[in-house]
Amino acid sequence: MFHEVTSIPWKGNELNMVDTPGHAYFGGEVERVVGMVEGAILVVDAGEGPLAQTKFVLAKALKYGLRPLLLLNKVDRSTVTEERCSEVESLVFDLFANLGATEEQLEFPVLYASAKEGWASSTYTKKPSEDAWNMSDLLDAIIRHVPPPKSSLDAPFQMLVSMMERDNYVCRILTGRINSGILQLGDKVHGLQITDSGTVKTEEGKLPISLAHSASSQVNLEESIREAVEDKAYTKIPDLLNASKKSCQYPNTFLFLSTFSESHKIRVIDDILQSFIPIRPRFRPHLAYSSLLSYTLEGPNPLPLALAIVQRMLRSGCLPAPQTHLTLSKAWLDRRKQSQTVHRILSEMNSIGYSLDCGTCNYLILSLCKVDHITEAAEVLSGMGTTGCIPDLDSYGTLVGEMSELRMTNQVVETVKEMVGVHLLNPRKETVVKAVNAMRANREIWRAVEMIEFLENEGVGVGFGAYESVLEGCLEVRQFVLAGKFVVRMTERGFIPYIRVRQRVFEGLVTIGETELASVVRQRFAELKS
Repeated sequence: MFHEVTSIPWKGNELNMVDTPGHAYFGGEVERVVGMVEGAILVVDAGEGPLAQTKFVLAKALKYGLRPLLLLNKVDRSTVTEERCSEVESLVFDLFANLGATEEQLEFPVLYASAKEGWASSTYTKKPSEDAWNMSDLLDAIIRHVPPPKSSLDAPFQMLVSMMERDNYVCRILTGRINSGILQLGDKVHGLQITDSGTVKTEEGKLPISLAHSASSQVNLEESIREAVEDKAYTKIPDLLNASKKSCQYPNTFLFLSTFSESHKIRVIDDILQSFIPIRPRFRPHLAYSSLLSYTLEGPNPLPLALAIVQRMLRSGCLPAPQTHLTLSKAWLDRRKQSQTVHRILSEMNSIGYSLDCGTCNYLILSLCKVDHITEAAEVLSGMGTTGCIPDLDSYGTLVGEMSELRMTNQVVETVKEMVGVHLLNPRKETVVKAVNAMRANREIWRAVEMIEFLENEGVGVGFGAYESVLEGCLEVRQFVLAGKFVVRMTERGFIPYIRVRQRVFEGLVTIGETELASVVRQRFAELKS
């Protein structure tokens, strides 16, 4: 397990951030990281409070004289109240004091956040206002609380290396903190080692691309990519970005494309995407795809170009970053608010030379489901056919799965019937189990039985898991007669319930006086020698 580094420009400042493992097993890694930074954010689960690893990493930070900020995460959970947050703050304060924190270190600011939902607040809240649904308060607190690095640009270049690795496509990569001086592309660098006899030069190399975290490195990287675009040397772009990915992921390295006309920009991005197709291994342009997608989704007219990038990513075996679900859904919903039909938006891919496919639509459906826009996801599913893109098992499986999770049983039944009756698709066994479990949770066991009967009549193979869930649901609502009849149906299809379930069905039938049906069930098991 290694640390991850990123860089964020914010209000004229360059914030270089390092995420480090928090467990004592990785003590050496933590030690290297705290020696590279000027401040720290102590992230504590607002529900669980400080844990053993919290004490470990905090002790390291205080030892190096850092003044941590306290970030209480997961405050969106229903179990986390303002009183609970106050309790956790007190526990953290006591932990600071027990570890020998100075008065300055004890005056730590407290922020409240939901990393899952993407916001942080300087005051306790469970649902910030729309314009505060971001990390602005956290970034502002960093600027106020963490001092800037003290170094001299005029002094000779010095960097304390904390980690060494090798990239097969670029060069040896050194990660560390620059203590003084300036490093530019093409400069020679020397590796030095302190020994008993003095400082010894161990190796020498040339800087092929700047990995330093600074505003100038962002400019250098963007200039390198701009030159590659101007020279139409698009295959260089993945290597340029991959060289920086271990130290910093720049989300806006394609910002210069905004100076192009819309048609020219689309043509250039299309050329870039096409040039990536023969690159091997196929995952090599992953970071380049992600940067292009991030840039496009942040622009004023992200669709349909963003869908084309998603398509190329998926076909190369790469998955977009998780936050893409949110930004893609927002772009889609913004277009829909303009009263544009699903058919029209999806068909626009043809206008830029791309054909819509199931993989792209399925990713869009999944994104909308991830942000709980199930109805809109269903609209996309319905609109796929109008563009000549026939839904597949994944299209329906994703939607039915999300509907089941939200217990939208009416919609689940309608979608399953459409899937089987209209498109002649047999749902996967796990999809049927999710649907049955949703109905069981709603205590709508008759509806579950009817859906199983529908699937059987359509010749769809229903797995043991679905039958067993329906049967247990019958017993939960004390529908013993229904359970007895359902057991007979199960055995006719070669499925035998677990022993404990058989016993409960038989005993339940006897209890309500249905001895005749109980005998039929018992006889059926006897015939099967069970």
